[in-house]
Parts: sequence; structure tokens; C-alpha cells
Amino acid sequence: MKSYKKYMTGLLATAFCWAGAVFAADNPFETAENEIYNGRFTSEKVDLRLEQSENKETGRFFVGDLRINGISHLVLARGANGVLTGTMGEIQNQADGKKEFANGASFRFMFQRQENGKYLLQIGENEASQELEKQTFPKLEEFYRGKDSANGLHLSLYPKAGDNKQYTGTIGFKGISTEIIKATVSAGVLQGEMKFDGKTTNSFIIESNKDGSLVFMTGGYKDNLVVPTVDDPITGNNFTVKLKLDNNKPLDMIWCKPGSFMMGSPANEKGRYDNETQHQVTLTKGFWLGKYEVTQAQYQAIMGTNPSAKDRGIGADYPVNMVTYDNVLEFCQRLTDKERLAGRLSNKYKYTLPTEAQWEYACRAGTASALNNGKELMSETGFCNNLDQVGWFGNQNAGGGNAGGKIHPVEQKKANAWGIYDMHGNVWEWCLGWYEEYPTMAVTDPMGPSMGSSRVQRGGSWYNFPRRCRSAMRGNPLPNTKDYHVGFRIALVPVQ
Repeated sequence: MKSYKKYMTGLLATAFCWAGAVFAADNPFETAENEIYNGRFTSEKVDLRLEQSENKETGRFFVGDLRINGISHLVLARGANGVLTGTMGEIQNQADGKKEFANGASFRFMFQRQENGKYLLQIGENEASQELEKQTFPKLEEFYRGKDSANGLHLSLYPKAGDNKQYTGTIGFKGISTEIIKATVSAGVLQGEMKFDGKTTNSFIIESNKDGSLVFMTGGYKDNLVVPTVDDPITGNNFTVKLKLDNNKPLDMIWCKPGSFMMGSPANEKGRYDNETQHQVTLTKGFWLGKYEVTQAQYQAIMGTNPSAKDRGIGADYPVNMVTYDNVLEFCQRLTDKERLAGRLSNKYKYTLPTEAQWEYACRAGTASALNNGKELMSETGFCNNLDQVGWFGNQNAGGGNAGGKIHPVEQKKANAWGIYDMHGNVWEWCLGWYEEYPTMAVTDPMGPSMGSSRVQRGGSWYNFPRRCRSAMRGNPLPNTKDYHVGFRIALVPVQ
């Protein structure tokens, strides 16, 4: 770029080691996790990316990457009163995460926020300047497809469990699907690695354009990523997820309309526990819930394996079991990706677990009794004819139940008023969110607390007494619990 080359002389080489991002209150640019500024300098494309960092020797400073027509320049600067001043220049060394200026290739850098909300970039002493506009990295919890349809590039990214700076997901290319094993966002650029055949790894980069689109690069390949604009494919209240399962149970979904209900149990309910404080809940959005618990065939169709206990009932239409909370969320994410890629699911919806409130609302289907057939328990721990109509239950393996010490195929008992089966017994069902004590006041669209130590399970199982299979019964196991009487059913909900 002619306008600044004469200033790239004379400065000493400056060594720099990348440090972790620090977001301090005195940041003059109100730095979020990623700051990107995009514009044109003279006639050339300029893309500036900044992070705030610090180290023991120099204290807090800004580090960045200024790309001019695709060529990267290192930026080191300090901020005061809304102005960044420092040095930028060509990069000589990038080995082992270190970067430094090439000798004789550094020059003055200034970056200033203006009253109009834009940012003024100046390179060199009293040289030409340019206004840049701030942009942010697009939301990463999305499904993307490449514009080059011949290679079939598609990408799904979502935060890694327990770490909001790491991302995981899948990439598909030329019919081959591979796992993303490392992905982080730094200064507006996502860098990651993808693993093929369990052995080979390739690195990739995703950058954002000013228009919000993304560019995917790996090796010599480059493609633009876009969010597919799929119309809502749901026509009518109930529908079937298109899994290839031969003659086995389809993954049918039942519509649950918005509404209010009394969650928990009244003080006089037989078999009641103290954590079932009754309170009013209003759900303002409808959702779809699985007609049955997810079967072993359905789980294997998505995950490629059947982890279920072999001595408790194996078969295509038996509920899958021996799954942890994270196993279940991975199933939901993979199913969402698959249906979006096939063009059958809008980006406005996703498959997930039902919240605890959604589960009980759908289980009750308008009832207020201990069981969703409108009846109460006849016995807390012995045989119960009323429960026998709608669910498989046990007596802690001591006899007296109807399950015979094993899981049974779905849809063998009577459905509730909304056509949903097996909400009582057979296998416990994971619910979305952390466990907490119920409130005493009315609530709307409860999601549970943002953190905790235990997750939620509902419905009881073939192993449990009748009292533990009631509509209001709450389980609160650790999220890594994996047992032969624990499974799940899925929900389809609008993306928040």
C-alpha cells in the first residue's frame, strides 16, 4: 500500500507473546469478547481485529491484527481517553504462538472512536485516515452451509459443555462428516481443528465479512458460509421426524399448545414428597414432544450405537437407556443438524430436552390427579391398578409391580389425553436444566437455575414403586448418571 510504505523504517524489532484476553472496566473501546472493525483505507480493503491483553512486564495493552487486502499486520497499542496509539507492522515470526515485527517494517498506528459511532484509523504520521465500522462475530450456535454446492460443505457449531470460549460441532465435506475437536474465537477469528478417521487432523479458519456472512478456509480451499433459509416445514400440529428405521417405531412428535397449569402436588396427594410444592406455571409458547420415549433404534440411527443394558430388554422399539445427560444433549444436537442439512427443519427450531415444566404440563394433559388418566394411587408401594393402565412400574425388584424387572417396548400402555405414551414408568426421562426447589408464587416459562449440581429426571421407571411414578414426582441425579432405568424423550422448541 503506497501511502504508508515510506513510514516502515527504522524502528527496533519488538518481540511479543500472545497473552490471554482480559476485559477490564477501563477499556476505552468497551471491548466485548471479540472486536472487529471493517472498512476501506484509500482504495483497499481493511479489516481490524482487537483484543485487550496484559503481561507482567508491560501491563495491560491492546493487541490486534490489521489486514489490508488479506495481508496481516501486527498491532500493539495502549488506550487512553478513547484513543489507541502504538505500533503496527509486518510480521516476521509466528512460531510457537509468538509474533514479532520485521526489522525496518513498523510504523505508527492510531485508532479513535468518534462521536458518530464510527472509528477513525490513521496509519503513519499525518497520513490519510479512514473511518471503520464496528462489526461483531456472528452467533455461533447455528447451522451453516457452503455456497459451493458441488462439495456439500456444511458446518454446525455450538459451545462446548462447561466452557463458553470453546466450541465443538461437526463439519461435512464431499459426503464425509468429521468432528471439530478444537475451536476458539480470538479477535474475531475462529480457529479450529477437525479430525478425520479418528487419526488425521486438519486446521481451519472461519472469518466474518461485513455483511454478516462467514468465510471458511482450510488448506487451499475457501468457501462462503450462509445460514440456510428453510421455511418452517411443520404443516399441522403433529408430525414425524424422517429417520430411516425400516418397520420400527417412527419418531412421532405431538403438539402441546401454550397454557397454564398447577405444577407439583397438593398436600393430601398419596405418595407425595416435600419437593413438590404446588404453584401455577404459564407456558407462553407451544412445543412438540416425543410421542414415546426415544427408542433404541432411533438412538442408534443418530448416534451409531446402542448403549442399553442387555439384560433389561433389548429391541428396536424398547426405550434406550444407560445414557447420561450429555449423551442426550448430543443426540438432540446431531438430530437438529441432520434435519437442517436435509432441509426439513428451519433454523427457527431445534430438538432438545423438555424443561421440567414442559414435561409435567405434557404429562398431565389437563389433569390434576396423581396419574395422567385422571386417577389417584391405590397403593404407594404395592400393586396399583390405576397405574397399571398407563405405565410399567415395579417394587424395587422385590415383586409387586407389573414390569417383571425389565423395560418394555413403547406404546404398550394407554396414552394420555394428548396422545403421549409412557409418561409414567418404563424409564426415567431426563429434563433440560438444573434442579432447584420449587417457588411458591406463579411463574412464567421457567427454565431452572443457571447453575447447580444435579439435573432433573421425571416419570419414574419399571424399577420403582408407584409413588415414584406419579405426574409430580421429581428425580435429581448427577448429570453423569448412567443407569438401566434412565432414558429420555425429545422436544422440538423455538430457538430463543
